[in-house]
Amino acid sequence: MEDKYQGNVSDFIIQGLCNTPECQLPLFILFLIIYLFIITGNLIIFFSIMFNSNLHTPMYKFLQNLSIIDISSTSNVLPALLNFIISQENTISFFWCLTQLYLYMSLGCSEYILLTAMSYDRYVAICDPLHYINRMSEKHCAWLIIIITVLGLLALLAMLFLYLNYHIVIPT
Repeated sequence: MEDKYQGNVSDFIIQGLCNTPECQLPLFILFLIIYLFIITGNLIIFFSIMFNSNLHTPMYKFLQNLSIIDISSTSNVLPALLNFIISQENTISFFWCLTQLYLYMSLGCSEYILLTAMSYDRYVAICDPLHYINRMSEKHCAWLIIIITVLGLLALLAMLFLYLNYHIVIPT
């Protein structure tokens, strides 16, 4: 039996969302409220740490960076989901899907690396308190945050190039 192919896939169809008009608006409002709560909560954390000089310690700087990562990953996915729900357009291009996947996974990697740095901070504070000031100075903390961001973006670069060369075909 011989397979015949239509050609390369350029769009994906998003399924699983409510297609009836009765649930479209409540679902949109629910996800919009969730999105606004996430953004508001993380902005409160970010600005509380920024404006309170007592919170300018490495752990709070890491928490501030964690809230930025959370805002970024949520803003990567939920606005597109809200657009799919309200417009009833359920297709996404391969390039946009790949971009969202890369950003979401890179931000997830950055979050895991940041949580590791936060655990290292607590380890040094508990097990070696006399050297804590030297090991976790503002300079070291800033370098750790820069390294975390770069590692998170570079960790999945190979996956991105593999997916760019991957051709999805549909059998007829």
